[in-house]
Amino acid sequence: MGTTPQEEALVMMLCEEAHDVRAKFRALCNKLNGGSDAEKKEFLETVLGDGQTVTYEIEQLYQQRNELLHLIEQFERSNSKLKKFLQHQYHLEAEHGIINDQYDKLKTYIDENRQIKRLLIDRENDNIALQTELEHIKTQSIGFDTMKTSLEHNRAHLQRQLYTKEGEIHRLQSALRHLLNTKTYESPSINKQNDWKKTDFKIRDDIYGSKERFLPKDTFDLEQQIARLRLEYTQLKQEKDELERRFTSQLTELRDKLEQSNNNNRSMQNYINSIKTAYTTLFNDTLPTSLTRYTTT
Repeated sequence: MGTTPQEEALVMMLCEEAHDVRAKFRALCNKLNGGSDAEKKEFLETVLGDGQTVTYEIEQLYQQRNELLHLIEQFERSNSKLKKFLQHQYHLEAEHGIINDQYDKLKTYIDENRQIKRLLIDRENDNIALQTELEHIKTQSIGFDTMKTSLEHNRAHLQRQLYTKEGEIHRLQSALRHLLNTKTYESPSINKQNDWKKTDFKIRDDIYGSKERFLPKDTFDLEQQIARLRLEYTQLKQEKDELERRFTSQLTELRDKLEQSNNNNRSMQNYINSIKTAYTTLFNDTLPTSLTRYTTT
């Protein structure tokens, strides 16, 4: 509480009255102690009036002086208490201001703590959601590991099939080339034999003068043999082309499956690496040891 103007005026008035009383008392004491007997008697007669004895008057004067001194002491004690009270009130006001400041700060801290508590609750909820997502990712990673193992087995199986088919294709191509070369070699030989037989028949025809006796059957047989060889050659060539086409198609299909398997492995590896990066970013920690086997390339 603050000091009112009336209280301040009262304090000032009391101080002034105390100062005046103190001055008058000093003047009275000086006059009683330092003056002559005639002056003291005159002063006492003036103050106390006529018809009283000097001794009684002096005693009364001393008694009044003592009472006045007692009153002055009481007033000084009261004044000292009042000053102490005013000082204490001033300190209380200062402390009250400090308390108000501390209360405002405490209120601010309480509001900040409430906000921090809400943020902590939100962060806890986020951590729970992230933990749930991590468990889901772990479950998916186990499935991806099984899928990766299956894909690697399929890839190895397809790779073995590819090598087997390539070996078969090479063997068939070699056999077809050998058969084709053989038939190609046999065809000129048969043609030469046909030419020789024609020449022989011509010689015989010239010798015997009759073509119809020797040529019809041999020529027909040779022509049938040539036609059969040409048909076999054509069939072998068609079979060779069909086998090459079929094995080329199978080889292309196997290569596509192998490439698809490699792409699936790369996609799964990229996904696992992204999971690792997300885990490291969110939790500021390395991936658990139980999941590091899923991140190998």
